Amino acid sequence: MTFLKDVRYAFRTLLASPVFAAIAVLSLALGIGANTTIYRVIDELLLHDVTAFHPERLLRVGAFGISYPNYRDLARSGVFKSLALYGLANWNLRETSSTERVFVMITSPNFFETLGVSPALGRRYSDADANAFPVLISDGLWHRALGGDANILGRVLDLNDHRFTVIGVLPPDYRSAMGLAIAPEVYVPANAAILPGIDARDQLMFGKLIGRMPDGASRAQVRTALEVQQRRLQRDFPAISKDLDDITHIEAIGGIQRMFDDPIDGRNFLTFYSLLALVVTLVLMIACANVSGLLIARGASRQREIAVRAALGASRSRLIAQFLAEGFLLAFCGAALGLLMNFWLTHLLSQVRVPMATPFEFSFAPDTRLLLYSLAVTVLAIPLCALFPALRASQTDLVASMKLASAAFGRMNARNALVAAQVALSFVLMAAALLFGRAIVTLAAVHPGFDLDHTIFADVAPAKDADAMGGVSDAYRRRMEDRVRSIPGVAAVSGAAFAPLNPETPVMQVRAEGAPVSDTHPVNAYFIGPDYFKTLDIRLGGREFNLQDETRKPAPAIANQTLARQFFAGDAIGKRVIFTARNGREQQLEIVGVAADSKVRTLGENPQPLIYLAGFSSPRLLVRVDGNPEAFVGSVRRALHDLDPGAGVIVETLRDNLSIATWPTRVGAQLLAALSALGLILALVGLYGVIAFTVARRTPEIGIRMALGASRANVLRLVLRDAVRVIAIGIAIGIAVAFFAMQPLGRILPISLSTRDPLTFAAAASIVLAAGIAAVLSPARRAAKIDPAIALKYE
Repeated sequence: MTFLKDVRYAFRTLLASPVFAAIAVLSLALGIGANTTIYRVIDELLLHDVTAFHPERLLRVGAFGISYPNYRDLARSGVFKSLALYGLANWNLRETSSTERVFVMITSPNFFETLGVSPALGRRYSDADANAFPVLISDGLWHRALGGDANILGRVLDLNDHRFTVIGVLPPDYRSAMGLAIAPEVYVPANAAILPGIDARDQLMFGKLIGRMPDGASRAQVRTALEVQQRRLQRDFPAISKDLDDITHIEAIGGIQRMFDDPIDGRNFLTFYSLLALVVTLVLMIACANVSGLLIARGASRQREIAVRAALGASRSRLIAQFLAEGFLLAFCGAALGLLMNFWLTHLLSQVRVPMATPFEFSFAPDTRLLLYSLAVTVLAIPLCALFPALRASQTDLVASMKLASAAFGRMNARNALVAAQVALSFVLMAAALLFGRAIVTLAAVHPGFDLDHTIFADVAPAKDADAMGGVSDAYRRRMEDRVRSIPGVAAVSGAAFAPLNPETPVMQVRAEGAPVSDTHPVNAYFIGPDYFKTLDIRLGGREFNLQDETRKPAPAIANQTLARQFFAGDAIGKRVIFTARNGREQQLEIVGVAADSKVRTLGENPQPLIYLAGFSSPRLLVRVDGNPEAFVGSVRRALHDLDPGAGVIVETLRDNLSIATWPTRVGAQLLAALSALGLILALVGLYGVIAFTVARRTPEIGIRMALGASRANVLRLVLRDAVRVIAIGIAIGIAVAFFAMQPLGRILPISLSTRDPLTFAAAASIVLAAGIAAVLSPARRAAKIDPAIALKYE
């Protein structure tokens, strides 16, 4: 009951100070709202991203690929309680009047049984369906492409010229085993009809395995058992022994552990998520420091009231409880408003579209974990913003309390220390945001080494004459190229397995002919067609590939300058390299050309060794045009559609296609910029409030100074000098913190950009200082206009 009385009293006192209450509640709402929103993002992508029964008992096995016979042997070995596999492809879904591409997961028949997942409608497929054509579809595809058909079960879908029967629809909140909100739209069981050659032991058709650990087994025991099976298979099938090197690689199927299990991409993701969590924590700390400073100022203005209550017998613990009740009420109202902001912000985030062909689905529906997290943040905010002010205000000196004296702002008292801390945290946020902003500018200025201004990228999923994984025949590819080449204004056409700057670029193990095996090095590999370098305007010494190169022995290859220097001191044409395949076989490659360096995986990378190989089975084209490529996109799309009306066709400028290369950095910069602006605004509100309060408290002192001859300029300089001193101290502390705290950002920033960049730190300091001066200018000018006669009435 005492607590409720304290809350009621706090409510009445806050109503008596509506401006103070509004600023404090809004500050906490912004801090708590930002925290809960970023928590939802991290939870969606990292903590809660896989739908499965006891997902902690599931492991992803293998790093690059496996054949179906090897999978069957491992499944029968007993290493796992259940073992499934999957591969990925883009297929065509043909409806009555349209064709669209869908992201397909081809799985073993026991895939959903291994996960322990059942559809929301219908049933899952099983071993009994191994030779049939059942299909499960995502809830998103059901509503988006199939109109949410109530009679969907039993409906026949035309997928890549096969007639599949819908037997189930997955739950709306289903999160695929791939994690990271990647959302395959169609799931089909593997069979020989859709995958000819599935029974060949040397055909690595599938991506990875997913295994459920036996009850009571540990990861170490599973790895040991896999090593035993690896040795057995390598002994029984020596011709494919190298293909089995990866089956001992295991990682968690989701969550933070998966990030630690992946030493490259996982660590980068974890660094970015950690950065977001740190930033919103800083924002919350700034908000709490803001409210704490306001409460300290409010407590100082209530010293007479507190002194009277103490004189009437109120204990210090009762006074502390009263102040904590105010903090509780402010935090509760801030959390409620913050949750409303969270729902609005997550609605906006759910509308974001990732510039990739791979579909993503985000579900930001509120759940118990969100409410618990919000409660935890609120409980944390109460002592952060109210405990120190309560302890300070309850420490009452009855005599001093009646004098209403106030220390100068420049002294490092409690209020000023909080302001300095807010400024320091704001500097760290601003420096991080500027680093990401500079990263965008840096990447935009980087020339990729090929022409983006006259090139189009076309990706075709043929309706006929293509295998399940998307490869096409030579005849189909030639028809594609001839049809596009006939368009007026098209200067050159070439095929390519992927567009440039693909983060999934394959890596080969290569050494110079005659060099020892120990001199083998990893080299990036592009598979391209004739006229590739002409199409992308890449300088080439030697010759391009031609159609005869597909069967030529030794196989021709083109090196980039970095590879030529690394292996042959630049003189590479006519030389040979040895490529070691994953099955252990060695193949000679003859260098027939040396191409100028270009970016391989990312725009921010250092020069990478790259080898180009002849690969003519891809239905992807690069098209060079005379003029603006956007003007030719429609013509190229129509030409490819006329060639194969049932095909799924994606045509865009190469610049648009490569926007994914800078998308993570742009998103990171936008998030950091928004959060940094929020943190700076909160800090400035606190700075303004504290200085305005200090000026009000120092009115008698300022009146005396002006009565003794101080000019308005002197008073203005006095207030600004004291404020700038505290801001400068905060910036100095922020520089020291940022110098060490931002080091992990080096993993996700361009290689040329230092996390300790002096220009970035100077710009951040200038922005924070200028904003701080702007915040204190109004109360400083108000102090300079004080009438000495009126001010001296306070004495």
